[in-house]
Amino acid sequence: MPRSGDGSDTTWIDVDPFYVFHFMNAWEDPFGRVVVDGCRAEAMPTAFGDDPLPDASVRPYLWRWEIDLATGTAKDRQLDDRPGDFPRINDSMTGRANRFGTQGHTRDWSDDGVEFDGVIQFDHGSGSSDEYLYGPTKVCGEAVFAADPAGDGERDGWLLNFVTDLEDDSSEFVVLDARTSQRGPSPGCHCPAASRSVSTGTGCPTPSESTSRRADSGPAPCSDGASGWTAADDDPGPRPTGTDAIEPVGASLGDHRQRSRIRGRPRGPGRWRPTLDLL
Repeated sequence: MPRSGDGSDTTWIDVDPFYVFHFMNAWEDPFGRVVVDGCRAEAMPTAFGDDPLPDASVRPYLWRWEIDLATGTAKDRQLDDRPGDFPRINDSMTGRANRFGTQGHTRDWSDDGVEFDGVIQFDHGSGSSDEYLYGPTKVCGEAVFAADPAGDGERDGWLLNFVTDLEDDSSEFVVLDARTSQRGPSPGCHCPAASRSVSTGTGCPTPSESTSRRADSGPAPCSDGASGWTAADDDPGPRPTGTDAIEPVGASLGDHRQRSRIRGRPRGPGRWRPTLDLL
C-alpha cells in the first residue's frame, strides 16, 4: 500500500507461507522493487497457551524478499544458516538500503528452551559476517546499536547488551565496538546483581546530541545511552515528546519471569521455553 494510499490501494502478492517475529529493515531499490530483510521460519517457532509445540526444526533464519510491484511477484532467498532472531541496524538507515546489520546468535534452540548467547554482524555489501559469543555459560538479549556521534559511517558505533552468567547469576553491561566486534568487548559496566533479562531495547541521544529537549521535559538521558528513568521509579516526572520520547532500555519490558508464565519452572534470564502464556 502506498504511504499516501488507503485500503483500496493495497496490492496482494502470493508467497509461500512462513512466519516472522522481527524484520531487520526494508527499502525501495533503484529498480522500484521493495527489498525486505527479516528472520523467517517455516511456521511460528514457539507456541502460546495450550497450543502444541512446533517441531524443533522450526527455527528462524535471516532471509531477504525482493518484491516487484510492477509484475506483482516476489523472490526470496536465505541469507544465513545460523538460527536466531532480534535483527537490528543503525536506526538512521531505517527505510534505506543498509549494508550492515546484526542478529542474536543462539547456542541452543530446542523443545527445552532457547538460549541467546552472542551477536552476529552481517556485511551485506561483501556477503560476509562475523560473530561474537559472550561465553559458554552466558546468555543475552538483543544487541542495541548506539551510534558514535563523532563518526560518519554506518557501522561507527557500539553494540550494547546485558549479559547474564547462568553459573553465578551475575550480570554485566557489555559494550562491543561495532567496527571490530569480533575482537571482544570494551570494558563493561558490572552490575552488582543479576539484571533484568531484556529482550529488546533502543538507544537514546545524550543531552549534547538532543536538539529539542525543554528544560521541563523530565530527566535527561545518562551519558551511557540509558535513560534516567527506571521501572522502579514512582514518579519519573513529565515525559519528553517528539524525538526525545524514547523509552529507556528495557524499562517497559520487565523481567521475562514476571511478564510471562512459563510451563514448568522458570529457566532463568536469557533462556526461554518455547511455550509462553503472556500476561
